[in-house]
This record gives sequence, C-alpha cells and structure tokens, in this order.
Amino acid sequence: MVNAVAHHDYAIYGSKIRLKLFADRLEIYSPGSIPNTMTVDSLIYRQAARNETLTRLVAGKPPVSLHVAAYEQGVKATLTPRGASCYPINPEATVVCHDGILYQVEKRFADYAKALHQCFGKLGEVVIPLAFVPQFLTTVAGAVENIGVVQLDESMLTHFYREQLETQVYLDQHKNGVAVTLKFRYGEHAFDPFAVRPEPSPVVDGKALLRSARDEASVLALLKRYGFKQQRGVAVLDDEEAALEFFLRGVPELAQSADVFYNNDFKPLLRYPGRVSAGVKLNMASGLLEMTVDYGNMQPKEFVELMSAYRLKKRYHRLKDGSFMTLESPEFAGVAGLLDNLGISATELTNQKIELPKYRVMYIDSLSRDTTGLLMERSSAFKKMVQDLQEPQDLEVTVPESLQHILRDYQVTGFRWLKTMASYGLGGVLADDMGQA
Repeated sequence: MVNAVAHHDYAIYGSKIRLKLFADRLEIYSPGSIPNTMTVDSLIYRQAARNETLTRLVAGKPPVSLHVAAYEQGVKATLTPRGASCYPINPEATVVCHDGILYQVEKRFADYAKALHQCFGKLGEVVIPLAFVPQFLTTVAGAVENIGVVQLDESMLTHFYREQLETQVYLDQHKNGVAVTLKFRYGEHAFDPFAVRPEPSPVVDGKALLRSARDEASVLALLKRYGFKQQRGVAVLDDEEAALEFFLRGVPELAQSADVFYNNDFKPLLRYPGRVSAGVKLNMASGLLEMTVDYGNMQPKEFVELMSAYRLKKRYHRLKDGSFMTLESPEFAGVAGLLDNLGISATELTNQKIELPKYRVMYIDSLSRDTTGLLMERSSAFKKMVQDLQEPQDLEVTVPESLQHILRDYQVTGFRWLKTMASYGLGGVLADDMGQA
C-alpha cells in the first residue's frame, strides 16, 4: 500500500488505487505506467521515484541541537535546524519538513518542537541576559535535551561552573497515599523544585552554577508518570492503589538515580514477606514425611491469607494494620509455588506439623533446592533416603543366586533400586527393553 501511494500517477485525474481481495491473495492496482525510463526487466536492478516528495517521508526525527556560547553580557543560543529550514506541515506538527525531507515524528517530539519553534523563530537564535541564563538552561535547554543535544561552548566556562547533581527524595505519609519532598543538591547548594518561589542559581567567584536540567526533568517526569500532583511545596499521591504501584515499581526506579529516604514516623504502605524456613524429616515409625514451616515475621494465619490471595493471582494483600504485602517477590512466589504444588491445605498450613506421603520425597528435595527464598533443613534420614533412591548402584544388596549369572550390570542396578524402593515401603515399575530375540 505504501508503494502504491508513493508511486501513484497523480497526473491521471480521478484515478484511484484499487484493492482486490481473494481467498488466497490481495492484489493492489496503482494507476500509471512504470515511471521514467524504467522497464519491467530493469525493476530488479534499478530504482526510480515518480513522486520525490512522498518517497522522502522518513519515519524518525531531524537532528536537533542547541549551541550555547558566551556573548557580551549574556549568552547566545543557536538552535539547529533553524525555523526557516525546518517547519511543521500539519497543525499537530507530527510531520515536519527539513532540508526538503519530510519527517514523521512522535507526538512528544512534536510538542517540544512547536514550543522551540515559537521561542527561537525563523532565525533560530536568541540572546539571553546573564541574569536569566540559569533559568534559560533549566527550562529551554532542558526541553532541547529531551529531543536532541545541547552543546556548551568553552567560552561558557568564563561565566559558569558545574557541580555534580545529588538528588534526594524524602517519602512521608499523606492521607491514604504518599507525599514526596525533593531536593536537587549541587555541593553546598540545594534546590526545591516544588518551592513557591524558584531559588536563583548561586554565584561563586563571579560564576553562576549550571544545573543538570535533563537529570532534574527526568526525576520530575517519573513522579508525574505515577500521578503525583504539586501541592504546597510537596508532590502528593492520594490514591491508595497508585501509591502501591509507586512503591512497587517507582521507588526502585527512582533509587537508580536518587537517594530515597523515609520519614521516621512513616510506615511504608508496601511490605515484603520475610524469609520462610522449613524443616523436613522422615518418620520411620509412621512411614510419613513430616514438615514444619517457620513463616518469619508473619503469623500462620497471615500466611494462609497471603496464600489465598496468591492463588487468586492478586498482586498484593492488605494486612490488618492497613499496609499491603506484595505477592510478586520471587522469594514469596517460590515458596508459595512449592506449597501449592504439594497440595497443602489452609488447615495444614496453620498446624505445627504437616504430614506428607513418602513418595513425595524426591519432589520435595528437588523443589527445595530450586526454590528461591526458602531455607529447607533436611534430616539425616531424609537425606539418606534421597541418596539411596538416586544412587542404588552403591547399595549393599544381595542378588539371588538364581539371578547372579543372568542379570547384566545395569540390570543388577535396577534390581537394587527395586529392593531400595521396597525397603522404604514404596512401589515402582522398572522397564527393560530386551530388544529382538
């Protein structure tokens, strides 16, 4: 279809592209003959475009850069491409023309491009007085960094200096949600982006601080993405479920670029299950496996409620104190999966001792080794049973005299395995393909 639209002969008035749909194919007819000097035989060797403008529509974005240099009592900022050579084609600015090439850009690029086009005009240059340079670099240059690159000329070093940005995030309770206080710290100077009055950049030895506009904007965009609203010097998130999503996804993401602190009186809404430990032994008298489970910082009843929520495929479970326990941690999912696969009921989970049939011994042993977050202590009798079943060739088992001259070595191993199974009260089937007589 793209090819048909691009190479349609629009000189044939009233002609239309036709589509014919069959059971086994789709045929597309584009009006017009083969363009220029092309022939059917040369199609696989040559290329030619009937409509140059249409075929130059590129999915992407034109290269955008902002060059900032010292200029008299301020700075001169030059935006490339300039307005005269790069302009929007449609009102949404999602299609722009630059140097004769049409670019189909994303909405995010279009929004920034429209604002920058209005700011810089057709000449693509603005001169900023020295007093307004920090604000310009934080806002306008920060916007350019979202869609392109910012180049600071060496001459800027005569008027400005840089410091490493340290972002500090403080979390506190706010109704059913969370409040965030944010500090952007550069050495001894800290800036509050939610302050009613923006703080001016400090001047040290006649040089103004250049702030990391892109990094600051990235943190603010993350908070906005999770639904935070600015309110009286802080950013707040009142919705309980949105706050949980922020703790579950946003805080780990935020911690990659910021130091996150909790208020001393603030108990985070989201909690994580503690480490679960278990012990399993073989009771020779009863012929059963006995398992005991320690639920860490949870009561057995709480763990049962978590298991019920897990089986319903919920992401978290609300506790009595109003906090939420996440059910998505690999540790809890592993332990819950193990107990679920063993078919342990809610009543059994609250008991001090869980009894299981002996034939589950190999299954329990393998899952306990592969389950993340579970510390399984196995008794010596349990370990011996596992070893005996896994390595029957090492067992001292006497082969009946009538079979000693008949059985091959691998068949003797099979005989020992069957005897081991029988000694533990287990049944088994051993198949031996004897081949053709």
